[in-house]
Amino acid sequence: MNRIENAFKNKPIFMPYFPLGYPDLDTSIDVIEALAKDEEGSGDFGEFVGERG
Repeated sequence: MNRIENAFKNKPIFMPYFPLGYPDLDTSIDVIEALAKDEEGSGDFGEFVGERG
Protein backbone atom coordinates (compact mmCIF):
# COMPACT_ATOMS: atom_id res chain seq x y z
CA MET A 1 0.00 0.00 0.00
CA ASN A 2 1.41 3.42 -0.92
CA ARG A 3 1.50 6.61 1.20
CA ILE A 4 -1.67 8.05 -0.33
CA GLU A 5 -3.67 4.88 0.27
CA ASN A 6 -2.35 4.71 3.84
CA ALA A 7 -3.37 8.30 4.53
CA PHE A 8 -7.00 7.53 3.68
CA LYS A 9 -7.09 4.14 5.37
CA ASN A 10 -8.25 4.75 8.95
CA LYS A 11 -8.82 8.44 9.48
CA PRO A 12 -10.13 11.58 7.87
CA ILE A 13 -7.44 13.72 6.28
CA PHE A 14 -6.88 17.44 6.03
CA MET A 15 -5.84 18.75 2.61
CA PRO A 16 -5.42 22.52 2.47
CA TYR A 17 -6.14 24.27 -0.82
CA PHE A 18 -4.00 27.30 -1.52
CA PRO A 19 -4.11 29.54 -4.62
CA LEU A 20 -0.57 30.46 -5.70
CA GLY A 21 0.04 34.17 -5.96
CA TYR A 22 -2.63 35.15 -3.42
CA PRO A 23 -2.43 37.72 -2.00
CA ASP A 24 0.96 37.96 -3.76
CA LEU A 25 3.65 35.51 -4.88
CA ASP A 26 6.07 36.15 -2.00
CA THR A 27 3.37 35.62 0.63
CA SER A 28 2.09 32.46 -1.03
CA ILE A 29 5.62 31.00 -1.07
CA ASP A 30 6.01 31.83 2.64
CA VAL A 31 2.70 30.10 3.44
CA ILE A 32 3.60 26.97 1.46
CA GLU A 33 7.01 26.74 3.14
CA ALA A 34 5.38 27.08 6.56
CA LEU A 35 2.88 24.35 5.74
CA ALA A 36 5.68 22.04 4.62
CA LYS A 37 7.61 22.56 7.88
CA ASP A 38 4.63 22.10 10.23
CA GLU A 39 4.43 18.38 11.01
CA GLU A 40 1.51 18.70 13.44
CA GLY A 41 -1.25 20.70 11.80
CA SER A 42 -0.39 21.59 8.23
CA GLY A 43 -2.26 18.77 6.56
CA ASP A 44 -1.73 15.35 5.10
CA PHE A 45 -1.61 16.57 1.50
CA GLY A 46 -1.69 19.96 -0.16
CA GLU A 47 -3.30 21.30 -3.29
CA PHE A 48 -1.63 24.35 -4.78
CA VAL A 49 -3.25 25.96 -7.78
CA GLY A 50 -1.91 28.64 -10.06
CA GLU A 51 -2.85 30.19 -13.35
CA ARG A 52 -0.62 30.08 -16.37
CA GLY A 53 -0.26 33.40 -18.00
